[in-house]
Amino acid sequence: MVSIIVPMYNSEKFIDRCLKSILNQSYEDLEVIVINDGSTDSSFERTSRLAACDARLHIVSQDNHGLVY
Repeated sequence: MVSIIVPMYNSEKFIDRCLKSILNQSYEDLEVIVINDGSTDSSFERTSRLAACDARLHIVSQDNHGLVY
């Protein structure tokens, strides 16, 4: 299994395309872990909708801490 970690902060313009690109790969033995760093736009909602349809997608949410914490 391959684990892919995607950091996310206010990425509503790009997150759907990013995650669909990963999930549509021919290699299916993977998991995608999205780290939501306190997004204030619709990034979390968009990602949650995708996660409801694909069990390989997991979301971890936290308050905004930036890159280094």
